Amino acid sequence: MLFHDVKVHASASTLAREDQLAWKVRAALRLARWDVVRETIDLMPTSTRHESAWTYWYGRALAAQGKPAYILAYPAEYRSSGVMTFVVTAKGVVYEKDLGANTSTLASSMATFRKDATWRAADE
Repeated sequence: MLFHDVKVHASASTLAREDQLAWKVRAALRLARWDVVRETIDLMPTSTRHESAWTYWYGRALAAQGKPAYILAYPAEYRSSGVMTFVVTAKGVVYEKDLGANTSTLASSMATFRKDATWRAADE
């Protein structure tokens, strides 16, 4: 029983920390402190950091700091909700590519975007 209580406390502590980080980002956004936005999002757990809102603000922070940034969008379930992965560069150019059945794994592990011959400009 003691182990169960400790586990519940640890889970509550983790959730509290995630909430604190989220509020810190929101406060930094209000103050246009892009360095704090980026650093705080970096501290979030990977699953939280990859949520669309946080990836958006992370990209905005990078762009505001003059660092190359891109926005990545991919289907939640390959072939069920779509097949194409899209990248929007800091210059607003949209590229697309079919990453295949492992789309979720491949896309979520992309640390940077490197355009090669397999990416093509998306049709308007």
